[in-house]
Amino acid sequence: AEGTSLEGQVEGVFPVPLSAASEQTLFAEDYRQEKRSQYIDNLNTFYVALTRPCKGLHILASLPKTRRPQKEDPPFSNMAEVLHRFLREEAGPALGLSAAPCGEGEEREVFTAGVFYDYSRLSADGPRRKTLQAGYPSYPLDSGETADPGADVRERGRLKFASEAVDFFSEDGETGLQASRRLRGTVLHRILSEVVVPADLDGAVDRARQAGDLDADGAAEVRSALSRAIASVAAYGWFPADGARVQNEASVIGTDGRIWRPDRVVSLPDRTVIIDYKFGTHDPDDPAARAQCNGYRAQVGRYVSLYRAMGYPAVSGAIWYVDDGRVVPVA
Repeated sequence: AEGTSLEGQVEGVFPVPLSAASEQTLFAEDYRQEKRSQYIDNLNTFYVALTRPCKGLHILASLPKTRRPQKEDPPFSNMAEVLHRFLREEAGPALGLSAAPCGEGEEREVFTAGVFYDYSRLSADGPRRKTLQAGYPSYPLDSGETADPGADVRERGRLKFASEAVDFFSEDGETGLQASRRLRGTVLHRILSEVVVPADLDGAVDRARQAGDLDADGAAEVRSALSRAIASVAAYGWFPADGARVQNEASVIGTDGRIWRPDRVVSLPDRTVIIDYKFGTHDPDDPAARAQCNGYRAQVGRYVSLYRAMGYPAVSGAIWYVDDGRVVPVA
């Protein structure tokens, strides 16, 4: 922080994740240097991949999304663009080029050089199969010889379950989101983290389905439920049409070096709102639910304090119980 506006304000070493947004921060030059280093690393890796084959080499690369003018020289976004530019505009005449249809509205470009090796001429030297002796005893997974057979399967032997796997099946045999409130909350929270403006919901649900988090019926149910939930809080202004006013799960470093990550921060013209998502229902008359909510309030209060210290205007917070629509304000 020496020589910057942060000098004297914070002490210690803090992690600084670099991204394109770093161009507008004190770390712009560090970001550019890291970007240059990554370019060099990628070129070196590509060079190694090109120079190690001894019989032949196939390279599969996507075509550029847009065809740039031949004389234009903008920065490339990936190695496929570098390779395509080299082959099409610089080495194409020497290597040869043919284009063939690859589906309606698409095309394939094939660059070839030399005569490709006939792999049918290869033959194996020596026996194809070799048995290796480990030199140490081996036991069946989770046998009584390695651990207590009566122990929880998550704790015994060498076979380990992922921590979320135990939530996938309920006691009565249900699976998926219906089997576990915790698993359901995790999936829905992940979907909302990708929703900047309401129009993002469909894509976020589709990605959850493609990732295996939801089946077709579950995706339809979640899409409908979250769409209703977002509409129910429209009056609060938490989902503005201008996505630039929204930060989802943005990391904030406190003066003590701890990293905090609010679910959603919305910068409105005259105020700033920090929203924390909770799933399930909230009964304010239940002592256990009130105690749990007080813990949530303390967490959101910490977020509010951090954003006030950073100079954001009129900062307030809210705990949003998405399922039952309850909103608990945090001053």
